[in-house]
Amino acid sequence: MWISGAATLAAAEAFLRAAAAEVSADGDGGGAAAGGAGRDHPVVQAAAAAAASAGAAAAATGGTAGRLAATLPLGGIAELLTNVELLAAPITNPDGYAHTAEDRLWRKNRNPNGGAGDDGAAPDCVGVDLNRNWGTDWGGLYQAPIDPCAGEYIGAGPFSEPEVAALRALVLATTPAVHLDVHAFGQLLLGPWSYTDEPPPGLPISDPFWRHVAAVVTAARGAVYQYGKGSDRLYLASGIFPDWTYSVGAMSATFEMRPATGEGGEDGFHLRPSAIRPAAEEATGAVLVALRYAAGVRGAFLSGGWSAAVVGAGGGRGRSRRRWQSWKRRCWRPPGESPLGEKPERGTASRRACGPR
Repeated sequence: MWISGAATLAAAEAFLRAAAAEVSADGDGGGAAAGGAGRDHPVVQAAAAAAASAGAAAAATGGTAGRLAATLPLGGIAELLTNVELLAAPITNPDGYAHTAEDRLWRKNRNPNGGAGDDGAAPDCVGVDLNRNWGTDWGGLYQAPIDPCAGEYIGAGPFSEPEVAALRALVLATTPAVHLDVHAFGQLLLGPWSYTDEPPPGLPISDPFWRHVAAVVTAARGAVYQYGKGSDRLYLASGIFPDWTYSVGAMSATFEMRPATGEGGEDGFHLRPSAIRPAAEEATGAVLVALRYAAGVRGAFLSGGWSAAVVGAGGGRGRSRRRWQSWKRRCWRPPGESPLGEKPERGTASRRACGPR
């Protein structure tokens, strides 16, 4: 298990430098199979605060890492984390996060972007929105205006920002089974796609999984979390992190934390101190379901199961995708029928047919 100690900005920057160092030998990679095929365990990645204003997301994700570390002596957690790795990055936009001390709702990083703000003349004309800088449909129909002064400026090109390049390197090197991108706010779980209304490949698996996560998170404190495609529940958006990680083989979603609205004396991006612990408990519930899922499908993951199902739909792995779909029809059960984190019920199929392929 590797839990980033990104409680401070220095540690966050160190995390991103370490992520960049983990890039696979072929650098750009061609999909999930390119990077971390030699790793011993499946990986779950939780990343937060790409939008610098989401201080609540950073606090909850850091709190999740802390809660899991504190409970390591408990048998169930320790056993779980011997079979799966958790990569938790509570602050993925360190210089933007630091700038929120001056501008509470600042969203972008602070990288010079060729705009009027580089010389200090226009304070808003600096930085890039890190959640619009990813390669899936970057610059597409539902992208923000290409204006360096805009709050959702997409950058000079996909993966142009050092923070995004570092996280991309980390994903290609570790091939996460599940990616949870933590944001504020709205009490939503948003599955792919966000850039189009078209259904994604692998929907029969991802849809019930994320519905189950929403139910678990809702049960933690009674705050209702709604699930749906990002394009349906929120709005169409191009170039976002979870769409890209899904396209390279991860089970991905955006986790929009509490509150449901920014009313009642909160702006939604920054929680009252008394609300941080409940938010962390909800995030911990989502992460634990993801960890159990990753550990429970370890055999299928290591043989290219989920990754092959998703990447194969994009070309080059159709045969693996067909094998995975055949196994899924015979052996997989939705969350209501078989608890996630346990082996799927084998039904009428043989042990050999439903074991690791």
